[in-house]
Amino acid sequence: MQKVICIAICLIVNLAKAQQVYLQQADSLLSKGDSVSAEKLYERILFFYPKNSIASYKLGIVQYSKGDYGTARKTFLSNSKGSDSISAESFVMYCRASIKGRYFDEMHKNVDVAIAGYFSKDSFTIKRVAFYRILAYLEQGMPDQSMIFCMPLLDSQGRETVSTALDKYKSGLKKIKKARVLSIFPGAGQAYSNDWRNAANAFLLNGSIITLSVLQAKKSPEFGLLLGIQLLPRYYLGNIRNAGKSAVFNNNKLLNDFKHTVLREFSRMADGD
Repeated sequence: MQKVICIAICLIVNLAKAQQVYLQQADSLLSKGDSVSAEKLYERILFFYPKNSIASYKLGIVQYSKGDYGTARKTFLSNSKGSDSISAESFVMYCRASIKGRYFDEMHKNVDVAIAGYFSKDSFTIKRVAFYRILAYLEQGMPDQSMIFCMPLLDSQGRETVSTALDKYKSGLKKIKKARVLSIFPGAGQAYSNDWRNAANAFLLNGSIITLSVLQAKKSPEFGLLLGIQLLPRYYLGNIRNAGKSAVFNNNKLLNDFKHTVLREFSRMADGD
């Protein structure tokens, strides 16, 4: 019986040492910039030692760093089924990979499960996950939804600043259809969307084509008409289409400004801690 126990202990010790050696080799490859070989070695470690959470976490980091967010999110999620620090870090990275890969719906569902289960007693991890949930809603263009989770995490100054920024975002939004309708008069849709440079370009270009066509029509009605038919529809319709793009650009800029305000307030609070 004692021999069996000794053999078992030796096997366990050797397995632990082997995993550590392989991990060191993979880490060394990664530090030298050979991420391809490091990734293969991490996968080999997990093939023989599937419960090695450190190898799984580092494999996810490699996948994330090379932009394979779809695979990385799966690796991180499979490694976050616990309440330890590696599980917490893996789930935070899962959220980051999900945002990068735009797997928003899946992320929100898994966040609810993780907060209610694995990390229900880990307030620090819950706050970090909530922060990434806020970022996810902002990336989705849903600032009102993000505020539900944002406000409880901010101090009074942050709440006031973010609320003001949200009001500015909403008041500055432009309707795409309205911009296109207004651009029936060339440049008006762009001006409505605060795109003054393109408004001037659209007005001057279409006005020049009309003027040129009229002048040519006085000399040769057929040529003037042909010139107008050839040039005006192309640039006139382009003016309408671009007015819609100007509205989209304006709205995206407002959303980015709001997003930066939220991030700035979280950064300010972090610096003050």
